[in-house]
Amino acid sequence: MLLWGVGDFLIQKTVRRVGDFETLLWINLIAGLFLIPFVIKDLPLIFLGSNLISLILMTIVDLFYGFFLFRAYDEGKLSVVEVVMLGELPVTIVLGLIFFQETLNISQILVIIMIILGVLLISRTKGTWLDKVKEIFTGK
Repeated sequence: MLLWGVGDFLIQKTVRRVGDFETLLWINLIAGLFLIPFVIKDLPLIFLGSNLISLILMTIVDLFYGFFLFRAYDEGKLSVVEVVMLGELPVTIVLGLIFFQETLNISQILVIIMIILGVLLISRTKGTWLDKVKEIFTGK
């Protein structure tokens, strides 16, 4: 978690210095080159059946997500952007429950609630975090 936070901080600094598209390009290029040795044997499987279509669709979604995330890092405060990104957690949980028939026990539900509340409390400053989100999107 600590390294994730440091990574987001460094991404925000880079986005503000060189731009969002360039940062997204370099991160994906470096990650791709680093990960290729782990999947080199499986690369021919990409061209079988619907794998290529799925890969293209996931790539497009990921590029849009990355672009808008980096725009948010460029325009907003990191503490506010991270709270908005917290919406990813419940969406991921619901998708897991629907598509993978995953189940949650009471302790997992409590941990998820504590994480959400913790991030909301940490990111709270003078105004409410909702005011800051409105500020990012309206520019006021």
